[in-house]
Amino acid sequence: MIKNKKEIILKDIKEKGIIKTFKDNLKNRRILSYEPNKKILHIDIVSFCNLNCYNCNRAIEEAPSNEFMSLNQIKKFVKESLKEKKQWEKIVLVGGEPTLHPYFFEVLKEIKKYKDWNPGCRIRLDTNGYGKKVNEILKQIPSWIEIRNSKKTSREQPHYSYNLAPIDFRKYQKSDFSKGCIVTEKCGIGLTPRGFYPCGPGGTVDRVFGFNLGIKNLNKVTKKRLRKQMKTLCKYCGHFKGPDLPKKQATSFSWKKAFKAYKKDKPKHSLY
Repeated sequence: MIKNKKEIILKDIKEKGIIKTFKDNLKNRRILSYEPNKKILHIDIVSFCNLNCYNCNRAIEEAPSNEFMSLNQIKKFVKESLKEKKQWEKIVLVGGEPTLHPYFFEVLKEIKKYKDWNPGCRIRLDTNGYGKKVNEILKQIPSWIEIRNSKKTSREQPHYSYNLAPIDFRKYQKSDFSKGCIVTEKCGIGLTPRGFYPCGPGGTVDRVFGFNLGIKNLNKVTKKRLRKQMKTLCKYCGHFKGPDLPKKQATSFSWKKAFKAYKKDKPKHSLY
């Protein structure tokens, strides 16, 4: 016989197969796993920016890079998407500042080939809207592309504390990191010059730490593979621990160590 409200809740949870025990939930800090959203894709077409904001989840300032997606990589992505008849609901071009890509309008021409095949797919550009050069390019963006302009004027932004690795904090060390966070479910998966990831910020973890986990082909992007990536990448991503909005850059031990190693010798990755 069920005696109290807690037992009723636990019985309901067990029957639905969400978790095994209430104790297990406390240990892992999370009841549900977040599902990687394979219908939405963020493409990091550049890894540099003209405005290095605090807590940027692309580590633009702390791990500077001149990296960008080559036209051949963009062509490969479009070709794979068409071959697999992949019905993306939304493709977002991001950075860094994506308008600074050296072949920006050529990139758009390639993406348009996919848009023509799948007119229902939303193509969006995320820009900081900062500076004369960026704004001149924005004036030339074709109408089939949505623009999300954050219109930043300063590097002081209310970003989440991305560089605070959960694994560096006792209360998260026993977490099941393969469960991920809301980013992979809400924002979708990511594509960088090193391949596909469960999210854009996860791709940055790999760029800095050098795990070389990028998935090199679209047809190999499965939820099982993405979860395997998350098991490693989410240990170091501040988004896993939820909202925390310090105004100044906050960096935990693992990131300090990784940034130091990165500046000495950038990790080598195989490319998409």
